[in-house]
Amino acid sequence: MFVTKLPHRIQIHPTYSFNHLIKQVQNEFYLILEHTHYPLQQILQNLDYKHSSAAFLNILFDFITYSTHTDLLSVNQTQFQPIPLKQMQNVVKFDMKLLFFHDPTVTNQAISCSLICSQDVFDIETVEELSKQFQHLLSQLFIKHSSSTNTTSSDLVNQSISKLSFCLENVPKEIQQTIFHRLPNIKNEGPASYAQSRI
Repeated sequence: MFVTKLPHRIQIHPTYSFNHLIKQVQNEFYLILEHTHYPLQQILQNLDYKHSSAAFLNILFDFITYSTHTDLLSVNQTQFQPIPLKQMQNVVKFDMKLLFFHDPTVTNQAISCSLICSQDVFDIETVEELSKQFQHLLSQLFIKHSSSTNTTSSDLVNQSISKLSFCLENVPKEIQQTIFHRLPNIKNEGPASYAQSRI
């Protein structure tokens, strides 16, 4: 795989909507494309990064558009044949790789995704937890919710990002039970200060 790395940073404001964030990423991407000739080593040197310590270089987000109806692609008398997605080997060249697959020719217009992580960096439980949290986030954005919540996915896409929950539904309960569990024999009162206790 040949990858041209173009590092960029986007500050995510909690008041921005998901739609605004997507447009911001898209605009930033198009602005960066004109600098593809600039060597990565020079970028890292300008930022005072050491190549081995720049963790952001080991994360890849990729959006792949493919067609199940196309068998051959021809470019300058060279023919390419696509490999079915099931046959793609998950060789990890990055610590974390999030792939999105989209086939615009199918009727349901579904996008599937794959989270591929290096076993040297992540254990299986961590990857499973990451994937559950990511699935939870996507379901908030794109799955129609029942009327009992009074919000729909289209509302959340246009509301501020701070309204989205990054925690799974059972996590806040676990945190509350762990941290805020009060013992019956502990009182919630005491002197406000040392001086007040001497009065």
